[in-house]
Amino acid sequence: MDSKFPPIWFLFTLLLSLLLVSAAVNANLVQRLHRTRTRAEQLLASKSAAMAVLSHEIRNPLAGVVAVTRALGKTPLNEQQRELVDTLDHSGQELLSLLEETLAHTRLQVAPSASSPGDFAVASFLQKIIAMVENQANEKGLLLFLDIDAALPRVLHGDTQRIRQILLNLLGNAIRFTDSGIVKLQVEKTWQRDGAIGVAMHVIDSGIGIPRAAQRQLFEPFVQVHADGPRYGGTGLGLSISRELARVMGGELSVRSEENRGSTFTLQLALTEQQLTRCKVYPLPLKQQPPVATEGCYREMPG
Repeated sequence: MDSKFPPIWFLFTLLLSLLLVSAAVNANLVQRLHRTRTRAEQLLASKSAAMAVLSHEIRNPLAGVVAVTRALGKTPLNEQQRELVDTLDHSGQELLSLLEETLAHTRLQVAPSASSPGDFAVASFLQKIIAMVENQANEKGLLLFLDIDAALPRVLHGDTQRIRQILLNLLGNAIRFTDSGIVKLQVEKTWQRDGAIGVAMHVIDSGIGIPRAAQRQLFEPFVQVHADGPRYGGTGLGLSISRELARVMGGELSVRSEENRGSTFTLQLALTEQQLTRCKVYPLPLKQQPPVATEGCYREMPG
């Protein structure tokens, strides 16, 4: 019997042929994508290795130049010589910083750095970070504050190496872009559930601020918001690296800022509360003192 439609077996054969062709095309495409991805990863690995070698070869002589410059600065110099030595020392430090940031960015493109979580005494850990930037703040006449929420546990568990790197970068930027006023590290507890503690670490400054339009691309690599204004230095990589490190830890880095009214960068993390354990009891001076928190333990007063 005549029909305007092809037989059902013909349609079935045509559909099966199309499926087979599609599967073959997709398989070929997947193989090509896999080869392309593998080659890209190999190129990134080669780039990272080359940067590591280059960094090592440059870092050592540059560190030597900085060391000799600082030694020269301790010798008797007239005012003009002192100014030249200070400029040389500052330039050397900037070059070392640029080198380290470029290398860190390259490494992150290949693979995140290995995690090194551990227990840490919150107050002691943060005080050491503040001490590392205190001289920079003093040189500019800035007031440097540390504000720790009393609700935070005394000991937490987290990746101190990455947290330290992020906070030092944020504090360094805050000092760099603040000509007068304050820089503050404020740490607070934001939530708690199932043994996890939400911790927000705010780096607050009264500096030049960031235009609202520029904040959207602030965490992109090589972005320098104030490149057209006064020369503050930097590669534009620090914030990009810091956000990547925050996300590797399952956290986030954000910013609130207003031009000419300062900035607040916030690192949000989920950390684990740890219980203090007893350490060896040390003899105390005659004047009694309260227990002192150390890295994951406390000292008990005798008696």
